[in-house]
Amino acid sequence: MSTRFAALLAGASLVAGCDSNKNFTGPKPETAVVRFINVTNGGIDVAVGGLVSTANTNIASLASTQCFVVNAATPALTFRSTGTTTDLSGFTASFTPGHRYWVAAIVGANGTQFVTLDQAFTPAAAATDNGIAGLNAITGTTNYDLHVTLPAATLGSTTVKDANLAFGVPSAIANNTIPFNTATPPVAQPQQLQFTTAGTTTVERNAGNSTFVPNTSVLAIIAPGTATTPTTLRSVVNTGC
Repeated sequence: MSTRFAALLAGASLVAGCDSNKNFTGPKPETAVVRFINVTNGGIDVAVGGLVSTANTNIASLASTQCFVVNAATPALTFRSTGTTTDLSGFTASFTPGHRYWVAAIVGANGTQFVTLDQAFTPAAAATDNGIAGLNAITGTTNYDLHVTLPAATLGSTTVKDANLAFGVPSAIANNTIPFNTATPPVAQPQQLQFTTAGTTTVERNAGNSTFVPNTSVLAIIAPGTATTPTTLRSVVNTGC
C-alpha cells in the first residue's frame, strides 16, 4: 500500500453519514467506485468531469459522500472548497478498474492534501470477520495506535489493531473478528474503537462503539479539533462501498 491513499462519526453503531447508496450495485470492469471523506474544517465540493452533483456539494467536516462511480483510467475527479470553482491541488487519481476506494481530504503543514486507500480486503472468515484500517489526520510528529475491543475492555498490546499511525499514512486493512451473541440466528455485537498515543494505553480519542458487518471494510480516522476547540480531538469511522 502506498501513501497514495486515502483514507470514518465517532459514536454508536456504524457512523452517521456513512450509509451506502442502496441502489448501488458495484463497479463495472472499466470503472472504480469512490467514497470521499472530508477531514478538513471547511466544506468541500466533489466534481466529476467538472460538474458537482447535488449529492456531492458542501460535504461538511467529518462527513462523507455516498459511493459514486468514475472511469478508472480517466476519472476526471477533482475537489473544491465549497463556493469556489477552483480545484484544490494535491490530488492525483490512481485507480484500478473494478476496485473501490476511500479518498480523504486532510490538512497538512502546507494545506489540504489527499489520501487514497483501496478497500480491497479478504477476511480470514467471511461469515464473522471484517477489515479495519486506521488513518492519522493530525499533522505533527505524534503517532497513534488504534485499539479495537469489546466495550469498556482493558487496553493492552494485544488490543492494538492498527499500530503506530503516522500523519497521512493509512495502515493496511487488518482482520477483525466480530463478536456475535448466542441468539438464533446470532447477532453482531458492538466493538469499541479508541486511539491512543503509540505504544501506550493513554486514550487520546474514544471513537465510540460500532457494530460491524462481516466481509466489509471500515476506515477509522483520528482528526484534529476545530478552530474553536483545537485541543479536542475528533474521529470518524466510515464504512466501505
